[in-house]
Amino acid sequence: MQIRRRTFRKVLEVLAVEDYGTLLRLTLQKLTHPLFNVYHIFEADLLLESARSQSAKPLPAGITIQLFYGQRGEHLAAKFSHAGVSPEVVEQRIERGDVASVAFAGGDVAGYSWVTFKEAWIAELRGTLALRSDEAVQFNTRVMPPWRGKGLQYALTMPLIQYLTQHDYRRMLGWVYALNARSARNSAWPGKRVIATVVCFPILGIMHVRDRFPAVHVSIERNQRKRS
Repeated sequence: MQIRRRTFRKVLEVLAVEDYGTLLRLTLQKLTHPLFNVYHIFEADLLLESARSQSAKPLPAGITIQLFYGQRGEHLAAKFSHAGVSPEVVEQRIERGDVASVAFAGGDVAGYSWVTFKEAWIAELRGTLALRSDEAVQFNTRVMPPWRGKGLQYALTMPLIQYLTQHDYRRMLGWVYALNARSARNSAWPGKRVIATVVCFPILGIMHVRDRFPAVHVSIERNQRKRS
């Protein structure tokens, strides 16, 4: 029953900001995902993005953004009670050193994005993306329905880029479902490039990683380990 309620709630969220055609495409993607899916792994040049952040658009009225990490993140879990991430997961992420960029509208969470270090668990591929010492991964970015289409995703990313640059990171990686045109479009801006494409047949346990550039190798180890 809990799964059904969660699914119904997600459907209502989509309908609040999209039309029935978009809902149908998302449903088809969800149904075919266990059989076949394609993901792009992309990188952002942090030095270039940090320079661009100086000319970023102002935040929407009523929105503030804060970074949470280490001791600053100790009380973050309670703020996520209605934002789709359980308090236990938030606490685990902060404890292992992840950093969160959180947008607030008054006292409510309007959106969030996370970065992690050392390695990144890609649940959609059931695999772990290995990272170098100068790399971090952005993951679990979400903008709540009332605030979508207002440039909040990019606004959430900018503080993370500035934090990583200040701590001598060179690249920020991420992944996007290639067959979801909107997600791919939202993840594309100057300073980013796709460095690998991953073709996966989950039901057969097959995954193929195709690097886009000879000098840039992406390593994903397929396993069954769960990581929040």
